[in-house]
Amino acid sequence: MSIEVVIGHGLADDPVRVQVREWIAEHYRTVHNLPVTLAQCPTVEWSKGAAVNSAIEASTANIIILADADSWVDPDPLQRAIDHARREGWAMPHSTVNRIGRQSTADILAGREGRRQMERGGYPALPGGGIVIARKDVWDTVRGVDPRFVGWGGEDHALGLAMRTLVGPVNARRISPLWHLWHPPAAQCRTPSQASRDLDARYRVARDEHELMTDLVKEW
Repeated sequence: MSIEVVIGHGLADDPVRVQVREWIAEHYRTVHNLPVTLAQCPTVEWSKGAAVNSAIEASTANIIILADADSWVDPDPLQRAIDHARREGWAMPHSTVNRIGRQSTADILAGREGRRQMERGGYPALPGGGIVIARKDVWDTVRGVDPRFVGWGGEDHALGLAMRTLVGPVNARRISPLWHLWHPPAAQCRTPSQASRDLDARYRVARDEHELMTDLVKEW
């Protein structure tokens, strides 16, 4: 069984974001012993789907891990989620998100990790966000991440609803937190556009409606 990690990133990321994503990519390569593909958004305006879909489509791996460029989980829960995805189609390794503070992030990047100081901790993870693990045939079914979401907001929620409706519910037993490194907030597109909000509403309507969701993901 082959596994590949796909990490999307922006065309004009600031230096801290670049440093963070390089640390995350190296973490997957060395700690998890997994190959990593860095997938760049082709436009300055961020679209997660535009960044990652080509890499997902081109992958020859049996299991593809779509991972945010600023987050990771521990090895055991990642492996359990991989095993679940192999059996059931898709999985997530985490149920909560811990956002690490600025100084602790700087320490981690410099190899001086001690006690992690949280900027915010323990809030529920959104199904479809953070780290999503799925078989290649499942990614083909949901057609990746809807590239019509531009900016931040809506795309992860839509992916989670598409997975739930077309593949099945996310794994219930996820005991690991996702660790999120600090980086400066995006200079633009920090709130969803009206078009993204309208598209998200259409995904909500299609929730658990297989035919509606199939038609919706086929639109792009």
